[in-house]
Amino acid sequence: MALVFLKNVFSQGIVLVSLCQGIVQGQSIDSTKRVGRWYVGGGAAVHRYFTLNAPYYQLKPAYLIGGYIIRPRLAVQAEAQYQRQAKESDGGTSVINGVVYNFRKTSYNTSAALTLLARFSRSRFQRHLQFDWLLGVALVRGSVSGIITRTSATRSESYTLPTQTATEPHLVGGISLRYLIGPRVAITTELLLSKNMRIAPFSYGIIPGTGASLGVTYLLGKDKP
Repeated sequence: MALVFLKNVFSQGIVLVSLCQGIVQGQSIDSTKRVGRWYVGGGAAVHRYFTLNAPYYQLKPAYLIGGYIIRPRLAVQAEAQYQRQAKESDGGTSVINGVVYNFRKTSYNTSAALTLLARFSRSRFQRHLQFDWLLGVALVRGSVSGIITRTSATRSESYTLPTQTATEPHLVGGISLRYLIGPRVAITTELLLSKNMRIAPFSYGIIPGTGASLGVTYLLGKDKP
């Protein structure tokens, strides 16, 4: 599923870039006007973080971005994601003290991630299509709680399960393609891999998490003369 999503996001990014190349006519972007500027943005993203502890982290689909351009080829940015899901499952039927009960379980999964990235540009400033290397860390927090309900012909009872919570750091790296469609607006695609820093680099520790996003960023502030 993750690979399918990554392929879909990358394909959509290429289509958007092709469309923009056909409709956008403008002057070259002057990088000197962008240094010392803030930018914001958002879009759709899916991230899966590998962990040996409960809960299992999966965040989708919305995310927010805030960043600052330090130098023409260097920027730092923060990305935030949050998700809460409720899932109901059938626990089957059991006989307890001669009474037939039907069991159902409702699980509540909450995940949040704050990712801090350094963006290293590898493209010429005059080009609308920009290629970046990304490197940073993600602080991921998740919790799982649940309620089990058993129902008989005459009564219904509910039991609350203990909440499991975990917060783990992940090393994150990847690539980004940005298409500058104007002095302020860019379409951005990111492809990321993540590594749980609390898991030793052997056995399951070598399995990376995956992530992909497609969004839009907007440059704040006034243009320099």
